[in-house]
Parts: sequence; C-alpha cells; structure tokens
Amino acid sequence: MVNMGINTSRNKASSSSEGSFIPPEIWKLIFGSVPAEDLNRFKLTCTRWNALLKDKRFIYDHLEQVQEHIIRITDKVRIINPASNADHSSLPLPKEFRGSGKLSDIVHCDGLLLCIFRHPKRLAVWNPCFHRVRWVTKQNSSYAFNDYYGIGYDGASHDNYKILRFYNEDIFEDDQSPTGKYDPPVEIYDLKSNSWKTLDIPLDWIVLSPCDGVSLKGNMYWIAAEYHGPPFIQSFDFSMERFKHMSLIPFVEGPYDNVALSAYRGDKLSLLRQHIYEEHDLGEIQVWVTNSIKDRVVSWTKLFVVWRPDLPSFELGVDPPHSVFFIDQNNRINVTCSEILVTNGSKCVCVNLYIIGKDGFQKKEIERHREEKVWTYNSGYMYLPSLVPVP
Repeated sequence: MVNMGINTSRNKASSSSEGSFIPPEIWKLIFGSVPAEDLNRFKLTCTRWNALLKDKRFIYDHLEQVQEHIIRITDKVRIINPASNADHSSLPLPKEFRGSGKLSDIVHCDGLLLCIFRHPKRLAVWNPCFHRVRWVTKQNSSYAFNDYYGIGYDGASHDNYKILRFYNEDIFEDDQSPTGKYDPPVEIYDLKSNSWKTLDIPLDWIVLSPCDGVSLKGNMYWIAAEYHGPPFIQSFDFSMERFKHMSLIPFVEGPYDNVALSAYRGDKLSLLRQHIYEEHDLGEIQVWVTNSIKDRVVSWTKLFVVWRPDLPSFELGVDPPHSVFFIDQNNRINVTCSEILVTNGSKCVCVNLYIIGKDGFQKKEIERHREEKVWTYNSGYMYLPSLVPVP
C-alpha cells in the first residue's frame, strides 16, 4: 500500500499551496496504486482530491488495476486478498441486511454486488467500499424461486447499470423436447430511471445448474444448453437487450466433472474443468481462456493442464457451499472449497483457498468451524473493490 502520509489538518491548510504544484497526472499515478477503501477516505481531505476521486475516467481506470479479492458474508463481511492471505478489510454486515432473510447469491459487476435474498425474495445493489445499499423494488410482478439474475450496463454509457431477471426452469423434463419455445417473462430494471420493463424474448434453452453468471464488460455470460445439445456460452447484451449464443465450450463434460466460468484479464472468459472419472477418482485440471469478447468470433485456448489427484473435489458452482474460482495475475488457479477435517476424533469444517500453478499448489485456511456439515458454509464470491458509486 502507498503511504500517503496524510495529516488532515495540515493538508487542509496546505492543499491549495503545495497541492497546486503537483499536476493531476501525478495524483492519478499515485492514487492508482491505493486501495479503493483508502481512497474513499481521501475525499474529505481537499476539494481537488474529492473531484479527482469522483471523476468517471479515474474511477474506471483505477478499477482496471484492481486484482481479484474474495468476499465472504456471514454475520460480518470479510474481504480477503488471496495474494497476502489476509483480511484486506473486515466490516460489519450492512444494517439494511439484518433481518432481511438468507443471502443466497451475488452477481458482481465493477465492484457493485447484486445481492439476491431468497426468503423473503428481495434484491439489493451494494458497494462495500461506500457502505451503501440500494433496494430494488418490484411492483407489478413477483419473484420466483427459479429466477436467474444478471447485472451490466449499456455500452453507450458505462454508468447506466441495469438488472436482468428471467425464469430458468427445466423445460426438458421427462426427456421430452418442448412442443414450442418456452416463453417466460424476461425483465430489465434500469437503476437510473428506477423502472422495470418486460422484454418479448422467447427462451428455448436453460442455464445449466449449477452455473453462476459472469458480468464482463457490461454483459452477462452463462453456461447453457438446448435440448440434447452440447453446452455453450450464452450471453445477454444490455445495450441491445437480447440474448446471444457465443460459442460451444471447448470440451466434452463428464457426468462428475466440476466446471466453472469466470472472467479473465478484464475482457476474456475462462473455464475451469476438474475432470472426475468416477465419483471420487480425480483427474486432471484444465484451464481454458477465450480471446477478447469484443472480437466477433470467440475462440478458446487451453492455458494449462495440471494433474492433481491429491486435491479435493471443488464442488464448483454448488450452492452451497459455492466455491470461488478465478485466474490471478500469475496465471495460477485460485479456488475455494469447504472440507471436513477430522482431528482427535472430532469433525470440523475448514474453508480453504487453493492456489494452483503448473509447479504445485498452496493451501491456505480461511476459516474453521466446529459444525461438520460442509454445505453450511459459503466459500464466498469473487469481488473487485472499486470507487463505482451505487446508482
């Protein structure tokens, strides 16, 4: 962390004299390496810094430099930096979330967290750096158990954030092809205008459960499939407000495989496949990445393969425990999982982080609990701390 050496009382007196001699480009360079949580406190130091830290271009330039963190939410909020295996910050649970039921899922976009509560069903947008929560109201229709959600923005205006809701039910029950296209409601919520609208979009595919959606460059991505068809990447374009088939996944998935989708290097997708021959016979781990999603044709490249039968089954995408997966700056797999640990005849559950490279792996314990049921503990979500304000 950069030590700014800030003395607030001195700075207020000298910001107009000393600060005026430092070009804005230098401040941007200095602030670019400071964590978002610390920058948020600098806003009160002087008017010039406040204006810079609210500048849209600076906010998104800073976001491009942030490395992936893990956020865990229980009775408190922990933000973990895998590179240091330390709490980057530990926060109280937002007061708005207390008594709001079970937080069942989160979709991340630019440091904004779309929080989905199941019982009762509610939606909220939250930026932990600002301790700001905005509830998303719904008047004309109700939420359903099988709803899927996404968050993104109109490409013409980066800060015009929108929420997608669609009903994802198994339309291929009893091994029968549907007689016609499944046509549930697809809805968009515009956070700027505070309004919902229904889209007339028929759906003849389903998101393969379990699969968490990935928000990348303003659009959403899932692993989906049609009837008896191979899995593919399904996207939703928030600018065009339409779904699009992107590409087939680059391997034939086995019945026991662990597969997860994530973002990679800011403008690419990555796939992790932990191959399992039998229910407990672990095979190789593959990492695949796409070219830039901005390209018209999306193709896959195998980044690397490691053979690690000594690792646990990661249960990727299972909700709970909902393992976290991403590729760090050193092209290593970062993945969390919950495991039962037996010591002196007693059981407990450990939430562990595995950092896996071509030459081996590290195991770091995040938390340990006495409860022996693995599914009790959520491993967390991928998170980028940012200065993006809650709309």
